[in-house]
Amino acid sequence: MKRTGLLQIGNRNGFTLLEIMVTIAVLSILAAVGVISYSKMAAVTELEKDVLTVYKELTSLKTLVMKFDKQTKAVFGSKRVIIDKFTKSDTLKLQTPVTFDNAATGPSTTPFGQTIATGSGGKGLWKDSLVVHRDALCSIDSGYVLMSSSKVKSVTYYLGVSGKYQGIQLYKWTGGSWVKH
Repeated sequence: MKRTGLLQIGNRNGFTLLEIMVTIAVLSILAAVGVISYSKMAAVTELEKDVLTVYKELTSLKTLVMKFDKQTKAVFGSKRVIIDKFTKSDTLKLQTPVTFDNAATGPSTTPFGQTIATGSGGKGLWKDSLVVHRDALCSIDSGYVLMSSSKVKSVTYYLGVSGKYQGIQLYKWTGGSWVKH
């Protein structure tokens, strides 16, 4: 091996500036993809938490109607759902601004094949509120409400009652089909 001063020709120790820059560029791209994926996952989790909170409260309304023997209702708003619980009104504050309609890239039909009009957030008496009646079955008006978030364009939730089933059903649209939740 030939020596010239402090440098050794043919034997390299360390990395060149170009190698270090390429490594940093690749790591930066991977970090950016990770941050975007994490923020989308966090937004989906917030929306799902809000939907499950609303679902839990709406399914408990039948029990309240039986207990107090009175009709009740839930009113839908962009950042809250107000539920009349007879002794007081409960306001469910949602973590993210939830739109009670389908996302721009959302479904065109409900899980039961009903056509969803563009910009429609609900059907029948569910357009603005849900009513649980004081009758033998504590029946709930047929209808539905769709919940989505501007942060998550590809996910829409369906909370509704079809005429055949008197329990509130929950479905999730993930861009291709409805999945029972």
